[in-house]
Amino acid sequence: MNRLTILLAAFTFAFGACTFDNEEEVFPLEEGEVGCVTTDMSYLTDVVPILDTNCYVCHGDENFSTFGSNIHLEGYDNLMDWVDNGRFFGAINHDAGFSPMPKNAGQLDQCDIDQIKSWIDAGALNN
Repeated sequence: MNRLTILLAAFTFAFGACTFDNEEEVFPLEEGEVGCVTTDMSYLTDVVPILDTNCYVCHGDENFSTFGSNIHLEGYDNLMDWVDNGRFFGAINHDAGFSPMPKNAGQLDQCDIDQIKSWIDAGALNN
């Protein structure tokens, strides 16, 4: 093979695999499966499980003063202090100017972020 053929083959291999597929096209939902639901979000049913999985280890009742920089998120009233001033969503959404949370971990799943945003946008009710 000559150098031009090798170069063209390498170029095609390197750049031909790059696509901009979205998740829904690559991993379509199975029949009857529902994607990320963001309507009628409930504090107890939808938000608390996300917090329990991702936040309470540092910001829950037992550890907020030791590991959570005195940021207490467990319990509706505690969470609302941070929701009302915008710092909670700014942190979980990794917005500029906010400390990205969870600390030293990847960003929350986009569906979790969208569900929390929907709950906040609907008035952040204690439901």
